[in-house]
Amino acid sequence: MHLRRRASAKLRIALIFLALYPTDAAADVSAATLPLEVNWDVLTADLPFETEFIVSEHWLYEFIISFRYGDHRQGPENLRQLEKFTGDASYHRVTKESAETANPVEVPEYTKDELDFMATGGSLVGGNYFRNRPLNEKERWHEAPPNTVLTLTNSGAGVEIPVHIKISRADTANGSGVIVDKIVNTKGFESRSGGKLELNRLITKEELKEGTYRVVVSALKKTIAPPGVESALRIHSDPRMIGSLRRNE
Repeated sequence: MHLRRRASAKLRIALIFLALYPTDAAADVSAATLPLEVNWDVLTADLPFETEFIVSEHWLYEFIISFRYGDHRQGPENLRQLEKFTGDASYHRVTKESAETANPVEVPEYTKDELDFMATGGSLVGGNYFRNRPLNEKERWHEAPPNTVLTLTNSGAGVEIPVHIKISRADTANGSGVIVDKIVNTKGFESRSGGKLELNRLITKEELKEGTYRVVVSALKKTIAPPGVESALRIHSDPRMIGSLRRNE
């Protein structure tokens, strides 16, 4: 009987302690695991939107605005209307000095000799894979013209939306503090969700280690989109970078 009373008393004390001094483990219960997608109305520039999430592996993570029609409509005409808003992701090559000006100077991506080579069935290649093996007679190495960069065209950029994003640690046990606090002038779109009329615009990519994080996002201006368009915040690992961070640890 005395042992049972002692156990009951210890349990009551433990519950009172947790209520007064919540631990990091208890705080993690409300945080979502990745990948994460939550509705966020970026169009109205309303109050800041905040959510917590758990990173279980050390990767590079993308923070994305996902645009889609609320009634899940499909079809090429609806895609054209959505791309007028998000941009069609078309790029052109310009000189570095003019890239951030109102009138960027466009530079041809390929020389006449390269265009003639491709017209006869040849392929222009680049990257480490081709750098480390001999090229055959149908392949030719291609490098971008010097002192140039790829930038979005006017139609590629679409309607620009400035977004303030702040990412910080939510678990004090593994360290605290702000990881990112910046304004990003979002434009264009980076990817399309497979099989859906859903265009994804990048806010930022950040390398995050294991732990619980809090993200606060807010649009800094109201934006008019085609009727029926909705938006969401999506957080997921960058599939193109999976494995590379672990190899470098």
